[in-house]
Amino acid sequence: MSKPQSETGWSTLTLSVVSCLCYWAALPPCNLGPLAWLAPLGWLWLVRRPSLAGKKPYRTLWCTALLFWVVLLYGVTLAHPANYVGLAVLAAYLACYCPLFVGLARVAYWRWGWPLCLVAPVVWVGLELARGHVATGFSVALLAHTQMKWLGLLQIADVFGAYGVSFLIVFFAAAVSSVLQLSSEPAGKPVSRVVWRRYLPIAIGLLLLVGSLWYGEWRLGQQLPDSMHRRTLRVGLVQGAVDTRFDVESDYFWDAFESYRELNRKLAQRDQELDLVVWPESAFEGGLPELRYDSRTRVPGLSATVSAERLKQWDASFQEKLKLVALEAGAGRVGEGPLLLVGTGTRDLRLGQERVFNSALLVNQQGRIVGRYAKMHPVLFGEYVPLGDVFPSLYGLFPIGPGLSSGTVAVAMQVADFILAPSICFETTVPHLLRKQANQLAASQMRADVLVNLTNDGWFYGSTILDLHFNCGVFRAIENRSPLLIAANTGLSGFIDGNGRVRKQGHRRREDLLVAEVAPDGRTSYYQEVLGDWPAGVCLGLTLLMALTGSWQSVRRESTLPMVPETRRESRSL
Repeated sequence: MSKPQSETGWSTLTLSVVSCLCYWAALPPCNLGPLAWLAPLGWLWLVRRPSLAGKKPYRTLWCTALLFWVVLLYGVTLAHPANYVGLAVLAAYLACYCPLFVGLARVAYWRWGWPLCLVAPVVWVGLELARGHVATGFSVALLAHTQMKWLGLLQIADVFGAYGVSFLIVFFAAAVSSVLQLSSEPAGKPVSRVVWRRYLPIAIGLLLLVGSLWYGEWRLGQQLPDSMHRRTLRVGLVQGAVDTRFDVESDYFWDAFESYRELNRKLAQRDQELDLVVWPESAFEGGLPELRYDSRTRVPGLSATVSAERLKQWDASFQEKLKLVALEAGAGRVGEGPLLLVGTGTRDLRLGQERVFNSALLVNQQGRIVGRYAKMHPVLFGEYVPLGDVFPSLYGLFPIGPGLSSGTVAVAMQVADFILAPSICFETTVPHLLRKQANQLAASQMRADVLVNLTNDGWFYGSTILDLHFNCGVFRAIENRSPLLIAANTGLSGFIDGNGRVRKQGHRRREDLLVAEVAPDGRTSYYQEVLGDWPAGVCLGLTLLMALTGSWQSVRRESTLPMVPETRRESRSL
């Protein structure tokens, strides 16, 4: 006699595939956001199943999630074949969160007797927070990021972060799941009890949704502080279309720099009133990074005299490049030209050691560096390899060189009367990092008026990684109630206001020149200044407690878990 479908694992496969498909379709390129509200249903069905015996169901969950992440993040492989290794490792790691969600939720649902509407969002948000921190963090494609077209809903991110939106979606899905479960129960129970159990979860979900939308509409309709006398900053964003390539001739990097110089000149001709011009990450380097050295620095194999001369020549060439571009940015203007904010590599040879930083330099009209920010959060497999410091040979597997050193502090850059807070590349995907930087600057009486992100997304050849990255920027703008400017090589450059509205956006994999008139938002962000990740942290703490209470091994081995008393089943169904 064959086993029931629920025990063979076939239903596990079907349910997980459906959930993964809905989740994927809710993200770019499809952007079918409403499907995200249904995506958790398949996994929640598995949470409610009395029996999920052995390792096979969890292996099935991991395999389907692995396929989901491989398809979603395929764009990371386009720049170099070695990146397939990085994708495989990254996807294998991210896929673990799917069986963890089902397994840990089952602990609280069956062993603790908690209602599904509480269990599911708590575990989901706890795991999303963990994903944002483990291995330096990867907060791309959160469930909240599926709702980009519903701007009113996103406004609760300035209280709870993106995790609040994810919590609401999973709560609602759990309510629907509970209703579906109860609709299939046999008749015979008191009508009042059935009605109460069937509709209370949906009622609570609707109440949370309506409350969130009311708050969102209130925030969107607010008059900003000093709106009648708001000063503005006029910023030009330079977007080139240079795909990242490896194993190329040295002329490739110089040609990329020259293409940005040409765009810089076009922007100067088009707009004579700019206060600031922003180039993307690495666009200024051109094969000649910034060099920092001191009297003890020596070039290996050269005498002290020759070494000092070589270092001076290098530095002089870089300074000449700065002056040239600054002059071109202000060409044809009466008075001083705009400041420049450019991305470049920095080789720091001071203190007898070599460190390489990914830097953003603020350059004045005379070509002098007046501000410098070093990237604090290197990209996994793009700029560093786990355990690479212990086993340097690991870097030989990837075309990224010896890896980057990390900056340690947030930097405030002043342009006119504005304070800018720069970030580089995927730092906008890390919510707690930008919040920490904003709070550091506020504590030093340098509250940021504008967030600026310099990024080189030429690694991804116009794939949906560009959209996933840009969506993170929308949430960072709302969470910090601060406008965000993005200068992105190959796109997507843009201007996002403090409400998360996309005011300007560049085209995909095309040259673009965007001009943004930016004003400070001025409103308080409860997420940034008060709560931070504490609500999500409580969810993570409870999730860890679930892991300790019912060990992962016992969850995998379970056959039929003991049922909780009937009185607790009533509340657990919510």
